[in-house]
Amino acid sequence: MVQAKQSSNPTLYTDNFRFLGKILLKFNYFPRGKVKAPKHVKPPEVVLKADIIKQLITSKEHITVIINLYKDAYFVHPIFGNVNTLRVFSFLNAHTNHHLKIIKAIM
Repeated sequence: MVQAKQSSNPTLYTDNFRFLGKILLKFNYFPRGKVKAPKHVKPPEVVLKADIIKQLITSKEHITVIINLYKDAYFVHPIFGNVNTLRVFSFLNAHTNHHLKIIKAIM
């Protein structure tokens, strides 16, 4: 996501964020079981503790990158539409909350 935002052209940004996406983010909610994750974001069969630590470090670094991007830097989400810098933190919050619910259900 961060790489897509960095390589986006902010002058080409259009606000096509879908109404349903606005409602879902307002309530900090992603529905479960509606969409399959693309292959490039699926975890490996075996997840190592070292990999998780590395991903957390990278994620923290990416947050500081996002803060410094243009407000209209964006990435294209297949369901929500264009997610610009102003919406990205709401999106990440809802997405993280979604995964935490999945983890709690598994436990």
